[in-house]
Amino acid sequence: MTASPAGTPAAEERPSAAERLASLKVLKNAIVGNPKAKKAVVDEGAIYWMFDWLVDMEYVGEDEALTWNVRVEAARVISTLANGKLFVNSEESKLNYFSGSPYATLRLVRNRVLEALLLSITNLRPNRSKELDVALCTALKSVATSCSTIVGPLDSGLSEFHSQTEREEAKQALERLFKPDAMDIYLPMLDRSTTAATELAYMLHACLSCWDTSAPRRIMSQWSLTHLPHRPTPSPSLPRGGSPPEDNKGGWVTNRLLLLAKQDSLKAQEAALLALSALTIDNPVLCGVLTTTRPDDHGLAPLALIFDLTLSLNSSVRFAALRCAARILRGCGKEPPSQIKRMNRSTFNPVLTLILQLNQAIVDETLSLDLRTKCCYIFAILVTDSIPILDTIHQTKSLTTLLKILVDNRPSRETSEWADEVPRAAVRLREAAFLAVAAATLHTQENRREVLNNPVSYIDMVIEALSDEHVNIRYAACHAARAMSRSTEVQQTTAMDSGLAEKLWEAKMFQQGAIQYIVGMMDRPETPVQLNAIWTIRNTLWRANPDEHRRVFTHMGFDRFYRLLTSSDRQVRQQAIILARNTTTTSQMFEFIREGLGMQRLFDSLAEGLDIDEDELALQAACTLDNIAYIVDRRLFLDQNILLAVLKRRVKMRSGKARTAVFQLLRSIAEDEMGAKGLRERGFDVAIAEALRDADPSGMEADGGEWKNAAGQVLKMLNR
Repeated sequence: MTASPAGTPAAEERPSAAERLASLKVLKNAIVGNPKAKKAVVDEGAIYWMFDWLVDMEYVGEDEALTWNVRVEAARVISTLANGKLFVNSEESKLNYFSGSPYATLRLVRNRVLEALLLSITNLRPNRSKELDVALCTALKSVATSCSTIVGPLDSGLSEFHSQTEREEAKQALERLFKPDAMDIYLPMLDRSTTAATELAYMLHACLSCWDTSAPRRIMSQWSLTHLPHRPTPSPSLPRGGSPPEDNKGGWVTNRLLLLAKQDSLKAQEAALLALSALTIDNPVLCGVLTTTRPDDHGLAPLALIFDLTLSLNSSVRFAALRCAARILRGCGKEPPSQIKRMNRSTFNPVLTLILQLNQAIVDETLSLDLRTKCCYIFAILVTDSIPILDTIHQTKSLTTLLKILVDNRPSRETSEWADEVPRAAVRLREAAFLAVAAATLHTQENRREVLNNPVSYIDMVIEALSDEHVNIRYAACHAARAMSRSTEVQQTTAMDSGLAEKLWEAKMFQQGAIQYIVGMMDRPETPVQLNAIWTIRNTLWRANPDEHRRVFTHMGFDRFYRLLTSSDRQVRQQAIILARNTTTTSQMFEFIREGLGMQRLFDSLAEGLDIDEDELALQAACTLDNIAYIVDRRLFLDQNILLAVLKRRVKMRSGKARTAVFQLLRSIAEDEMGAKGLRERGFDVAIAEALRDADPSGMEADGGEWKNAAGQVLKMLNR
């Protein structure tokens, strides 16, 4: 634990437990609702001695209950600091009236607050109070939830803007919680008391919902108590009867969450359902388990219990259950279960039931706007390229329901702006509705036709939204534009035949100026907005003729394109390089790009992308360079010393698709005799021979050793 700095109470003298408790209560009362006071606490070093008091076990001669209260109060102070909100004036986005300040949370994280909390949980004695368990779990939840807010959720629209540095720092903090040693400390608390388990479940939902990879969820779902040397004693407040054994399919954590969902406490039910929904993201194995009947649960699947909770009279529990059910059905892949059995032995179609419930809630004006917004996001979560789900959406006229939301919340045509008093919730509902329609039209021409045939002018609303004053609406409109721009097939509609979607979209893009708004989104600081703008342009240019490419690039501008190609955000850079790859497929378009961007800037940006240690990004850069190699004189590559140095390093890179693409690029250069000679003179023949000599003989590499064939061909060409 960090030693207390000079000048703090812990260094000057050792106050009694009563004095510590009084100091902490004064501190907590001073910082509640006071951002300046919170900043002062973390700046002036008070958190150091507070951490020491949180984990200090040496209260010789002190009343044990009093020492517990000191630790409880210290944990509550940490919770208050992490929950801080600051008022901000945002001209860029009037939607974000309140934005959580990451300052206090990140200062806490830098000073190892998570380690202090985990150490405090480790030091818990068997006879401690339940209040201490709850306080520590609440503090852990508050810090982790604040970090996940900085990182941003996966499925709730555009999150508050935080810098890439802040997001990386918050994400690294969350990574610590998914290390096995850390999970061994806090996960057993799920078995202590209903209240403590509830706080931890909320924490799991927040942490797992912002993770863009499946590894933490897989690790969490496989965790078990059985490997711990001293298994904690379960609390009698969590009934054991009917609970599944630890080794049952689904894992210990899943089973504890299912047990928590069966408690009478509404908060426990909500927390458990939210945690389960996060745990099932990109976790098809667990989703399959939750749709399978269990003998110890009256022969029912856990999904049946979850659907029972979608009928709860409590709205928070109801919508948590809807979200959980949507995640499970989405995770089942293209063939979700068609029938599920209820307790009364009747069966129901889970997809149809869920969509009907969502449709009803979305247009229910007795519900709050926030709850209707949640339903739109749940609808977007459910939608994939699964044919049964897409067919059900079409059959239930769900898109008509969502379009009604957009019409009802459309800005007044008399004025181009919303009135100042437009509630934040109304803007969020409109954003969510756009995202739901975009999700439903992304994968199927049938749903796109339904939108176009609707009396509502959806494309006009998308065009209007692209210039909306709220960045969240512009972000959602980019999603919608991206979905509509995928309509590349010749369609037969009731309005006119032969390609209505393409013709209509192209007219709106260029004649009504939508393209200007879309390329403008590329300058936004938020990564999701930039990505959707690039995706829209990519889809618009798919199979487009050279004239259409020129029109788009003229609007976009080559300086902006270069900024995207060299963006510090790897996702943005990758999508920009893919756009370059798709545009450099013909000599005519390559000449256009070269004249506008410049050959050297193009080569330098692709060399930088190739040198980044990320397989997909390097792959796209190598493929783009391979396109160029087939168009230009290959000897031009020999003048690119930076690029050649990167290629030589990449010859010995770890296996992956990019490594194969690098050898394919070298093969293209070596097809020209002068190109082969230039590569030999720069030692590529020796480097390739060494790479083949050091190759893994087992063939268990990431790409199955495919690169070896390409490398062998290049080596032959260099030695001919």
